[in-house]
Amino acid sequence: MTSLACVAAMLLASCADRGSSGGGQEGGSIRVSIGARVLSMIPALAPAEQGGFSDGMKVEVFDSGGGAAALQALISGDVLLAGSGGPEAVNAAVKSKQTKVVATLAVNIGTEIVVSKKLAQGGLTRDLPLAQRVQGMKGLKIGITSSGSTTDQLVRALMTDQGLNPDTDASIVALGGADEIVGALRGGSVDVVALSPPTGQIVEKEGIGEVLVSPPRGDVESINGMIYITFSARTTDLENDETRAKIVTFVEGVAAFLRLVKSDPDKAKEQGRKTFPKLAPEVFDAAWDVVSPGFPADPTPTEESIRIALDFQEKYSKTGPVDWTFDGVADASIAKDAITALDAKG
Repeated sequence: MTSLACVAAMLLASCADRGSSGGGQEGGSIRVSIGARVLSMIPALAPAEQGGFSDGMKVEVFDSGGGAAALQALISGDVLLAGSGGPEAVNAAVKSKQTKVVATLAVNIGTEIVVSKKLAQGGLTRDLPLAQRVQGMKGLKIGITSSGSTTDQLVRALMTDQGLNPDTDASIVALGGADEIVGALRGGSVDVVALSPPTGQIVEKEGIGEVLVSPPRGDVESINGMIYITFSARTTDLENDETRAKIVTFVEGVAAFLRLVKSDPDKAKEQGRKTFPKLAPEVFDAAWDVVSPGFPADPTPTEESIRIALDFQEKYSKTGPVDWTFDGVADASIAKDAITALDAKG
């Protein structure tokens, strides 16, 4: 299990008027926000950028620079859907009671901890036992996407488990998206960063850092099976026939890609590669090998993966046990309807 901080009150500037069609969406187009452009988002990015949604629905994707900001944009009505870390999505659903998880893109937390080359050369490497690796982060400046994000949660959970206080034993700095995080490590303004692939693979290719802790490669067994990357929708949009239909269409596109990963992994990989055209082929290949095992067979949220996330919150947060029901934090009917529509198309 891992740490669940509260969703930060980071308000994304309004993209357009908010209407009954959900965040100002009109006709055959919608807007969605994402916390970061990482490989675990490919099941949504690939269909969005390669025309993979039925009825020709267009999807505009906005990188909000953190899952908390993406979810705040959703709550504010600026977008129809928000892609974020699963724990923060579940936390937002529990606390706001205005959103629900409608699709799972990845399970098993994919965020990795990456250290500067200087620290790695000094002996702080993935070869050490996990406890020593985390203890080696004491006193360092650690870059995350945003407060309350999955990157923040992982850092805090790892440190807490090793008897460290993340608020006093390190300096945790919110940096925004992947470009800002890599730039900060490259420039030396932080010693450690947390983000999903391909960040670790990029910095290793550049020779500016090395992956220190990799949960998707089994370094942290206690969080295996946790809901990791999700899309959420507002409950009011789920209750509106017009916006619900658009949400189902979006999730159908995600389901089609996830199905392709299982039936034709090479084709899925090539579609995924097109969403990161600037990545060196060997960097993409290395990152894909890390994240693709976490893609589920279909996007239906499960009670077990959410329970692991909430158990994680109960263990690490100061709020104590959380009163929740599966139907209160997720709407599995969206994915089920999306799969039915996909099956009907053969």
